Amino acid sequence: MASINPLMRKDRTRTPACGSSWADERWLSNNIHLDGAVKVTQPPRSLLRWIFRPRLSGRGFVAGGDLFAFPVLSAPHHQATLKNFCGGRHHYGIHRHCTAVLAPQPTNPHDRRAVVVTIQEQEVGFLERGLAPEFLRALRKAGCADAVSEAVIVHGWDRNADGQGAFGVRLNANVPFRLQSVQNWKRPKTNIR
Repeated sequence: MASINPLMRKDRTRTPACGSSWADERWLSNNIHLDGAVKVTQPPRSLLRWIFRPRLSGRGFVAGGDLFAFPVLSAPHHQATLKNFCGGRHHYGIHRHCTAVLAPQPTNPHDRRAVVVTIQEQEVGFLERGLAPEFLRALRKAGCADAVSEAVIVHGWDRNADGQGAFGVRLNANVPFRLQSVQNWKRPKTNIR
């Protein structure tokens, strides 16, 4: 009895691998056999485009105007991470400078175009859903896999009877996003001493 190839199932419940189409997977399953023999036929154009797609590498730098006014959307489960970075809450709040990494997160179950923001390799939030595609376009245009940005962790006050403020992250970024290579970036001179 012949075995059933899971790539050729009729119900199509499984997602195609690596962004390819069902025709690509059908071509792969028909041309690559268990004994390692490969038939030489012309693969579909979409498979060739995926194989020879431009590879993004390197890290870009998000250029901003030193205003730190670009908010990161943080969920309640990010508060513990931010609290650990700052060493707890303070009466007047927090204002801690750091570096954030912005990276695409295509495996996000809620939005495949999500851009995750991490500080010290810990997730602290996401870019707003409406701005994420614009950031991804700027990332592709610069040829970078991800980008770094200056960031500041703010708020996090604790005034006992008056309550507590949630932590927040703000990036030094402007829209439209301008990305530079990290190697070519130099901090602009400012008049602040």
